Amino acid sequence: MADVRPGWRSLLTMYLGDSYRREMARLRVVAWLCVWAMARAAVAAGNAETPEVDRLISQGLEFRRQSHPELALPIFQEAYEIEQTPRTEGHLGLVLATLDHFLEAEQHITSALASPANGWVVKNRSILRDTLAKVRTHLADITIEASPEGASVVVAAHPAGTAPLRDPVRVLADDVDVQVSAPGYVTVSRSVHVTGGEHGHLTVNLEKAQASPDFAVVPSFGLTSAGEKTTDAIGPTLTISGPGAEREEPKAGQPGGISGLRIAAWASAAVALGGTGAGIGFQVTALNLASDLNAKCSGPEADPVYCSDRRDQWNSARKWSIVGYTSGGALAVASGILFWASRPRPARGNVNGSLSCTPRLTGILCAGMF
Repeated sequence: MADVRPGWRSLLTMYLGDSYRREMARLRVVAWLCVWAMARAAVAAGNAETPEVDRLISQGLEFRRQSHPELALPIFQEAYEIEQTPRTEGHLGLVLATLDHFLEAEQHITSALASPANGWVVKNRSILRDTLAKVRTHLADITIEASPEGASVVVAAHPAGTAPLRDPVRVLADDVDVQVSAPGYVTVSRSVHVTGGEHGHLTVNLEKAQASPDFAVVPSFGLTSAGEKTTDAIGPTLTISGPGAEREEPKAGQPGGISGLRIAAWASAAVALGGTGAGIGFQVTALNLASDLNAKCSGPEADPVYCSDRRDQWNSARKWSIVGYTSGGALAVASGILFWASRPRPARGNVNGSLSCTPRLTGILCAGMF
């Protein structure tokens, strides 16, 4: 016959009776209450926000109650930058939706709803979901297939990445401008119209850019095929140079060249114009100050401090007006001298690989060099 020995629980029950059962039941209840309290404390700690964030949210809500969402937006943005929680993100998304910033609103509201256990989200889940549904009626997706690989894709003036794009591009429902470009290829710009909730599709295949021939028309004076001056030329020679022709690069002082004197002339003219404009501006200021002095400082009740200050301002404006006129005039004269000194002069020399035609008294003489 097997030896059956009672366990320690059975022994305690035998000796203590029903009081032991009741005590164990109470201990189990207390243990579950402790676990529940610790879980609530952990959730509360996760939802806790700094007093500064609370103050900013209260200020932003006050602006919204006053129908000033444009003033509430920077407040909620500051709160979100301080502490990124479902509450700050949800408030930011809601005010962005009010201001029709639908792309950003969708992002923040979706992120807030991704924390369903958060206390603030639980209380405001309905309004968050309703607002998100309205926001998405203003958004659409566009799938863009572009080639060659590595081509840059710009959608609505924002870089969307390089080809191939693996994901659709989220855009506002409207006419959307798409530009695809790549080095050595012809850039393509397209406009696609999409409506809310629609998924559009666009295919762009770039074509390689072709180099076009470079023809130049260069004037010269009285040259024959041997490069000698003609004696009866009555007009300039028209030289047409095509691809492969060797053309002498224009130098400073020759037609097509830009000398340092010409650059200095333009710079002097620009500064002279600025000086004259400054002189006019200071003169207008001086006239206004003189009028103010005559009106407010001519009677016995005039404020001496105010009048002294205005008189100093008038003297300063008049002085700077004279300086502006003087410097502008001097620089204008210098600019004229520099323009005269850097005037273009006829270029002379041989032209290789070209066709030259010169009007003469007896007709038109054309000569070619190859």
